[in-house]
Amino acid sequence: MKEKINQPTGGFMFIFLLIVIVAILGIFTAFDAQNGFATWKTLIDNPVMIAFAVIILLCILLIPSGFLIINPNDAAVFTFFGSYQGTAKDNGLFWINPFMSVKH
Repeated sequence: MKEKINQPTGGFMFIFLLIVIVAILGIFTAFDAQNGFATWKTLIDNPVMIAFAVIILLCILLIPSGFLIINPNDAAVFTFFGSYQGTAKDNGLFWINPFMSVKH
């Protein structure tokens, strides 16, 4: 099998994205607090709020699990459900698919 060089996505962009998501969540919470906190009944009756809550929850759970640090003079091999996807040789903070396995 021939080695495939894989360049994962930079991790700082996803740190920024996570901060933006948490800020948006805070803004919606503050907006909701001005009108009185939502009860379970109002949340369940509004499908937009349910979709928003599910998307935010998935982002908060999946984004941090994809961070990867590759140290200098080190490499990482990526496999996706057992299938070889490539090798990263650059050092730094990266973000990869959270379902991908990494071997250093």
